Order: sequence, then structure tokens, then C-alpha cells
Amino acid sequence: MINSRAPLIVKEAKRNEWLNVFLIASPTIGIIVRMIIDKYKLEDNNILLVSIRSTNLDIFENTKIDLIQKKYDGYLEKIFFLSPKGIRIQNHIKKKNKKFLVYASWAYREVNWLLKSNSCVGHIYIDEGQGTYMNYIPFSYKKQNLFEKFLKNWKNRINVGDGSGDFYRDDAHAHIGMFENCYPKIIENKYILDDFENLKKYYKPKLLGVKTIGLTCSASRLSFNQWGNMLKILAMEMGNKGIIKPHPSFTTSEIVYSKFKNVFKNVMGDKIKLCPPDVFIELEMLYENKKLIGPQSSLKRFSDHFKSEYKQVNLYNKL
Repeated sequence: MINSRAPLIVKEAKRNEWLNVFLIASPTIGIIVRMIIDKYKLEDNNILLVSIRSTNLDIFENTKIDLIQKKYDGYLEKIFFLSPKGIRIQNHIKKKNKKFLVYASWAYREVNWLLKSNSCVGHIYIDEGQGTYMNYIPFSYKKQNLFEKFLKNWKNRINVGDGSGDFYRDDAHAHIGMFENCYPKIIENKYILDDFENLKKYYKPKLLGVKTIGLTCSASRLSFNQWGNMLKILAMEMGNKGIIKPHPSFTTSEIVYSKFKNVFKNVMGDKIKLCPPDVFIELEMLYENKKLIGPQSSLKRFSDHFKSEYKQVNLYNKL
């Protein structure tokens, strides 16, 4: 059932001054977090924002930490069943000396690690875009057998397609989305926040007058040698005009982003500009209708809502 009131656990967190820990892995998640903070009037000293994948958090003035992947994190995760990033988040939480509530897009390794803490009071799922609108059925984390836990730890999730996969634990206190068809398999404890106009207080447009915006696919879809051809295909679909916004997987690592910029410059020259990393395409559409061109993306849902246009192009299968 969709509810317009604040989740009971959030009310309890406010009353007891618990720490609200937000794990933010994309601009879409940043937008719903901004709306949660405003809608439920959370106090600044009870908020901790964690930027994952170097997600831009310029629309916030609250306490922030940037969660960086370190060299040996992967080995510690897969071999010793540890969560180095979860431990680093927990160390920041301990400085606050408070019980805490976790907000995240799905039950990945860091989420499950934090939920083991005696100081953790529970968790809430928040809108991430595509996955939030798929038919994922909540699973019981406690009922998983040893093999399932080993596989989940190795892959960081078990996902075999729409309708299945270990994305949402069945012990979550709430599910908060931005559009009516969010969390289709969740019956209770579902909440909708859609006061997008209020976001104008925190974001000023940077692309006024730029009508055409190209979106790359994920770096995981391509080998390095295919980046240039992907950009050529995208530029052709754009009519060689506008600006291109790279997928976050190209901008998370400084090394990868530097390589991407070099390829972009060699392919594009001065024809099409590279979009600055601090641009929120979702929020740009609050100010001006755009034409977006790119692969399947949660941005299509935003473009439909804000009366913009989205042209879907399969960039990686054409190479």
C-alpha cells in the first residue's frame, strides 16, 4: 500500500535522534535522498551522507564522506567475507556515538555488513532508477544456506533477471520511491515522494539552451578499444550536436576518466562537448525540455514525467 506519511521508523529516528545514514551511488539516489531529508525534516546533525562511485553531492550541505575502493578491498571481501568499505562507514558512524538507520538502494555487501551492527536499528530502500521498477521479490537473508551466502559474497548479489534476485531483504522497514509504479512486488510499507519543484532550491541549471544530450552506456558493456566507436555511434544519433554525459562507470576512477576524456577528444574534436560531472540531467529537465539519446536508462522515466523526449539506442550491440 502506498503511503504519504512518514515511515514509523523515520518518526522513531527523529524522536530518538538516531543517525540517518544514506548510501548514495548515483544522482537519482541523491535526488530521492534530498527529498527525504526535506519531506521528513531530518536534522543536519543526524545525517551522514556516503558518496559511492564518487557520486556528486553538491545539492547537500550535510556531513559527507567519499567511499573509495582501495587496492586490496576485493580480496578481503571475497576471501575473508569482510566488507572493508562497510567497516570504513561504520568507523565514521561510531564517531557520532548514536544508533543509526541505513538508507540504500538494495541489499549489497556494505548494507548487509552495517545491518549486523548492534547499533543499527534497521534499513530502508530508496529509489535507484531501473531496479526499483522491476519485479524483484523480497528475500529472507536469514534463511539463506551456506552455499547461497558464499555465492552472494563472491558476486555481491545473486541476480538472474527481472522477478528474482537478492535485491531487497524482507526485513526492511520501508521502500521509498519517486513514481507510482515503484517496487511493484512490495505490498506494504511503500512511500512516494514526488515534490520535484522543491529541488530548484538546491540546483541551478548548467545546460540552458543545450537541447540534445547524449548518454553513453556503462563501461562494463565495452572493451577499451570499443569506446571510440560507441561515441561515434552516439554522435551520429545526436546529429553531431549537443553534449554527452558519460555513464558514472567512466567517471568514478580518475584513471578511467582520464582515458575516457582522451578518447572523447580524439573522436569528437570540437563537434560535441563533454558534459561536466556536476550536472544532474534529471534536474536540468526541471528547467527546460530536453532530447535525451542513449541506452536503456532510468532517465527515461524522468524525461516522460518532465515532458522531455527520450530516444533509446542500443550502443553496445551495434559494435
